Amino acid sequence: MNALLLVLLLPFFTALLCLALVQQPRMVRIIGTLGAAGQLGVALFIMRAASAGDLLVLHVGGWQAPFGISIQVDMLSALMLLVTAVIALAVMVYSWGNIDAPLVRKHFYALSHLLLMGVNGAFVAGDLFNLYVWFEVMLLASFVLISFEGGHAQLEGGVKYLVINLIASLLFLTGLGLIYGK
Repeated sequence: MNALLLVLLLPFFTALLCLALVQQPRMVRIIGTLGAAGQLGVALFIMRAASAGDLLVLHVGGWQAPFGISIQVDMLSALMLLVTAVIALAVMVYSWGNIDAPLVRKHFYALSHLLLMGVNGAFVAGDLFNLYVWFEVMLLASFVLISFEGGHAQLEGGVKYLVINLIASLLFLTGLGLIYGK
């Protein structure tokens, strides 16, 4: 089921395209919105496939877990992907009136799609280590978005957010090591 990869690749390539066209804010807005709309289409397709009640599994590169990346989607994760896609599209549409060209040039749309990729990855992770990796992708993008405008309050909040999440990540990784050690 190669459509499962689209929940990760579509926001990734949308983010890359937004980075490449950063000097054209209108085009970046269009691409960001189209990427979110495409994500909604993929989520609807996956929801339809998962509604049969089967577990959709893809072993990236043909490597079985624990050596390879395993993507798994059940009905709950398909629903979460759908809700995330609806919210992402709403954010992109809303941003047309509230994100000005200087913020577009600071990579708002690219960071939003990287955050979307991390959230989607966490929902489809087939094992705990990949869940950890996707949490880190999500946390990195969200940290940059929190401290986005660079004011004192945003930077202070961003540093607090980063410190708390570094501690939480350390605890998560420790727990993960203990689980894998068992």
